[in-house]
Amino acid sequence: PEAGGEKTPPFAAGPDRRPAAATTMTEVYGQLWARVLRPGAGEAAAATAVSPAAAASRNNLMRLPTPTSERPPAAAGVSSAGAPAKPKRPVSAEILGPTRTDDQQAADSSGDSLAAETADPGPPPTPPQRTSSHAGRNPPPARPPPPRLNGAGAAADKRPRPTPPAPRPATKMGAGMSQIFEDSPLKINAVAKWTNPAGCDLVFVGANEGLYYMSLDQLHDPTMVLLVRQRCLWLFVYRGILLKGRVAMRLANNPPSAKIPRTKGCMRVSAAKHPETAERWLACALPQSVLLLQWDNARRTFLEFKSLPCPDLPQPLLTFELLIRSGFKLPFVCVGGVLRGRSDACVRFRLLDLNKLDGQIELSPNDETALDEEVEVTSVTQLDLNHVLVCYRNMARVFHMDTGLVRSRTGNRLGTLSFEFTIESVQCLDDSLLCFYKHGFQAKSFLGGEVVQDVEDRAHVYRFVGFAGQNPVMERRPADDPMASCDLMLIIGHVSA
Repeated sequence: PEAGGEKTPPFAAGPDRRPAAATTMTEVYGQLWARVLRPGAGEAAAATAVSPAAAASRNNLMRLPTPTSERPPAAAGVSSAGAPAKPKRPVSAEILGPTRTDDQQAADSSGDSLAAETADPGPPPTPPQRTSSHAGRNPPPARPPPPRLNGAGAAADKRPRPTPPAPRPATKMGAGMSQIFEDSPLKINAVAKWTNPAGCDLVFVGANEGLYYMSLDQLHDPTMVLLVRQRCLWLFVYRGILLKGRVAMRLANNPPSAKIPRTKGCMRVSAAKHPETAERWLACALPQSVLLLQWDNARRTFLEFKSLPCPDLPQPLLTFELLIRSGFKLPFVCVGGVLRGRSDACVRFRLLDLNKLDGQIELSPNDETALDEEVEVTSVTQLDLNHVLVCYRNMARVFHMDTGLVRSRTGNRLGTLSFEFTIESVQCLDDSLLCFYKHGFQAKSFLGGEVVQDVEDRAHVYRFVGFAGQNPVMERRPADDPMASCDLMLIIGHVSA
């Protein structure tokens, strides 16, 4: 103590004054470092002078506690420098403890490192245990937090989002034409579609030059591959079986193929499924007869069921469709129709009853007193067991199969639709009728009769050649050069509203 009864602080505020006890602690740390770095060395090596800052840095780096037996003796509550010792507190007091006073903060800021040397360190802290595989190395970078989700479930990040496209005007039908082949020199007679087990869509093209096929998955570089070098007038694909002329090809195994007897000279084919017996039939029109084939599930092919001589088949054969009647096992073949009484209100079908053996074509319904007007029927489509859609000239009408009378309405559907062009072929959809003609196609609704789709191209001439699955296929040629090579056009997007 100095004069006046005041105690000398452990160290002055000046930067050059050091407490007296610092020399003793330096010697203690020097001895400890000598034992650690050079075990068994003499006291001379232990007494090597080490600066307090270096000793503190090494002690913190190695986390080496001071042995209790070699610490200098100190009175209880008093530091080795003669100053009152600070009260002990847990390590977590710096995070969870109360706010420190201004005097304590000033003392810590002026001499934290020296106070740590002069004060009694208490029991040595337990070094933290390293459990990570990166022990002794730099820790791995922290993972970014997962993106936050808003209420809709989308990531709420700050990345710019693309601007959604402008909404298109609503349309009841979105039919359009897509070119699948350009400048084809073939004289095409029929088309068919098959999807292989790998999911690739193949279109088969039957032409005078032979049977070709192309892939719809390679329209960027379309190529037609010759499969059979024989004239092909008709095609039919069902469950992986391709029927062409006198050959039935199993597409999944490509070949083998099997011969279909007595189909030479076949002009047209038609298929239908009986809704009451679930049997599937295929009829082939020959020059002097009609051959009926039945699907055999066990052999997975069509087998001959019946052949009827029919010398009265019309030439050329423009209509050849199978019609199913309730109560009859075998279907009927419609080869045309006539209007009764010179009126569009009634029709008589030219039917060949395959349930009989005579092979005679009869008019149904039978009315010998009626005055008939022959009409060129372009399309006959069976809607159900009682109604048939007949297209001729520019009219599409629904007739009852037994009475031949036109139906003004069938449920909520109109029975008559008229167009401004001659109908060449049609496709019946759920709520509309798609008609093909010389310069394009047009669709009208069965519900109100309004036009729901109209594609007209006066610069080209179109010809309907068949269906690739549910998609119609048309030829397109320049209107001023009808003998030029054709482009194959696929009608897409024509599903019901």
